[in-house]
Amino acid sequence: MSRLLTTNKNRNVAIGAAIAGLLVVVVLSNQPAKTPEGQLLVTTSDSYNATLQKVNDLIASPFDKDRAGVSLDDTDLRKLREASPLIDSLGRYHPTNIVTFVYAGKIYQLLGDAEVAEARFKQALANEKNDLSQAGVDSVIEAKAAYSQLLVLSGKYAEAFKLADAAVKGHPESPSYLAARASAEVQLKDLAAANRDLDAALKLQPDFVRALRLKKLLSPATNTQR
Repeated sequence: MSRLLTTNKNRNVAIGAAIAGLLVVVVLSNQPAKTPEGQLLVTTSDSYNATLQKVNDLIASPFDKDRAGVSLDDTDLRKLREASPLIDSLGRYHPTNIVTFVYAGKIYQLLGDAEVAEARFKQALANEKNDLSQAGVDSVIEAKAAYSQLLVLSGKYAEAFKLADAAVKGHPESPSYLAARASAEVQLKDLAAANRDLDAALKLQPDFVRALRLKKLLSPATNTQR
């Protein structure tokens, strides 16, 4: 998914409806204004599209690295910090959208702000009923997978497994979702299931770094149980 968010000229159409990403012409007059409290405020479709394009540009590289299991550097974190108020402004303009809140959650998760990330993921899931298209369904599945990773870090392993399991059932050939479920299974001490999921993920994508790392960590524990 090279372009994580796509231009949406109609407030009532989900961002995820055309995930390929359309370029828009950004001019100074299209930039979002600020509220008296200092928050960015998107008020027109032009400023929405301009802000959306800016977010696309900022998050592309950090998100690609995260999906590949590569550590983010200071430049990546700076881009995410710059993107965070922008994506929040998109959420205020289109509060029933799913994809906006999925990626807002991922931004804050990567920035280490678990509380805000959780709130954004919960909003994405709450918006499920607003978009029954395939793109909307896929976005909800992505929200569940991403949220599950946050819950693992928070020690909520059973809930994390439930969400990751739903994501895998929605897209059983996603290496990322399989690895997310494996992470929860490891914490729940179901190492056999975790190994099965990791093997499946690596069969689909042999160079998937996150699965390879977790598989390596599991090897000593698995051997000990034998």
